[in-house]
Amino acid sequence: MWHIRLRGFFGHFLNTIKRALLTCWIAAAVVTVRAQTSTVDPTLPPEHGSAALGLNFMPDPFRGQRLIGGGDVDISRNAAGDSCAGFTSAAPDFRLTLVGDLPFLRLMFVADVVSADATLLVILPDGGRRCGDNAYGVLSPVIDFTNASAGDYLIWIGARGEEPVYGSLYATRRDDVYPNSTTVVVPPVRETEVPSGQATPTLIPGTYLDLETEPHYGAITLSGGFLPDPYWTFAQAGGSLDVPAYDLQADIEAITFGGEVGGGSLGAGGTGECAGFTTPEPTLTLDWSGRSTRLRVFFAAVASREANASLIIQAPDLSWWCNRDFAPGFSDPLIEFENPAAGRYTIWLANETERGAAVPGAIHITERRELTPDGITLEGSAPITAPLIGFSDGNFAADVLRDPLTVPFTAGGLIEAALNNPTSGCVGYYADAPALTLELTDSLPYLRAFVIAPDPAESDPTLIAAMPDGRWYCADDWGGTTLPMITVFGGTGTGLARFWVGSYHAEQQLGGTLVITEHGITPLDAF
Repeated sequence: MWHIRLRGFFGHFLNTIKRALLTCWIAAAVVTVRAQTSTVDPTLPPEHGSAALGLNFMPDPFRGQRLIGGGDVDISRNAAGDSCAGFTSAAPDFRLTLVGDLPFLRLMFVADVVSADATLLVILPDGGRRCGDNAYGVLSPVIDFTNASAGDYLIWIGARGEEPVYGSLYATRRDDVYPNSTTVVVPPVRETEVPSGQATPTLIPGTYLDLETEPHYGAITLSGGFLPDPYWTFAQAGGSLDVPAYDLQADIEAITFGGEVGGGSLGAGGTGECAGFTTPEPTLTLDWSGRSTRLRVFFAAVASREANASLIIQAPDLSWWCNRDFAPGFSDPLIEFENPAAGRYTIWLANETERGAAVPGAIHITERRELTPDGITLEGSAPITAPLIGFSDGNFAADVLRDPLTVPFTAGGLIEAALNNPTSGCVGYYADAPALTLELTDSLPYLRAFVIAPDPAESDPTLIAAMPDGRWYCADDWGGTTLPMITVFGGTGTGLARFWVGSYHAEQQLGGTLVITEHGITPLDAF
């Protein structure tokens, strides 16, 4: 590229040696500055998408379509080796995530035009860098990995010439798949259309959003006119896989709330509605029947946490719907279907901004026009330091949780929580033995405990809970009453859960009922 420029200058200005030398000096200076200031940046979101591949991913080879290579970053300045050549962009073109170790992995890029000269740069999960150039007698670059480790492979497509290259990235576990093989056919020479601003939709990888797997929070069935309305269930938003924003643009018909349809955003980047980090498995599935003017699905995060979730739904007609924020100034997502079709709605929740972090809350399904996330408050109790209360098993144990589980108790005792734990915020007087001990064979994502008393105006009970995961919770008056309530979001752990009921006043014995539930009922529902 450099010599071509010099020949052009000298052929035009042979009679002016001084001007030619000056031009050469300027060209050299420009090239030097570009090489010194341009580097690849692994922290930037991939420009053309992401995918995750399992140990036995199908189809093999995996194909990531419509990648564009080229840019201002000199690959030779970013990695060492004879194959490290060409120019690329600062941001990765693609992120490929292996969910497990593979004995063999081959990455290759096949351009749409056989004469296009592309290269590859890959940053491995351990930070190492590998390059690929011409292979198997063609201009397509190939990189082979033996004992490929699980993790993120950040991929840059380079172009040796000044023009960008367009084509497809392939990943395979088979050594008989290579450019020009029967599985990967290099396209004939043809003109490639310059892509417009709208990304080209591609198929959704089966290893990404998997419609066939069991949803994390179960399958529900509702029909028009269902009661109670809203239906809600605990759920957590988040995961380690990027929402494949480009893929989700396929067949999107409308977004009821939010700004821009589609968008090509991955993780926290971009402005589109399809964004964030989720899991391959759905969060929830809804089988819908009957007639209704609307079906509204939204997520409300726990009020005590700063959270930003997004929502992805595949409708029965296989169209995709996405939303980040149901209205300006709010972070909870909402999607509404007018005259909803009967069939299955497959729902994913994503953490919009942070990979791997869970956002606890609840999915709500309603036919009511006035109900939105800003009208929902989910109260979660904050864990505290461990109170000094005994660990005896108490007077009751259950292997199976009836919902709601109600247990009579007599409250009060000699252990003063505030005296023994001055920084915990716990109050009341307790007995050594718990009022209830439960054996939790599964970690419950949501658990609520509260107390009801025959005469709340005359009694003032308090409550302490210790979850199997080691977290402790305290509660006193709730919702303008003298009755305590504890709500645990995000998993209880497995093992013994213990609950103590105390009296706010010393030497006072109280009677009543302790209620344990996985639903949203409160002490007010008992009256």
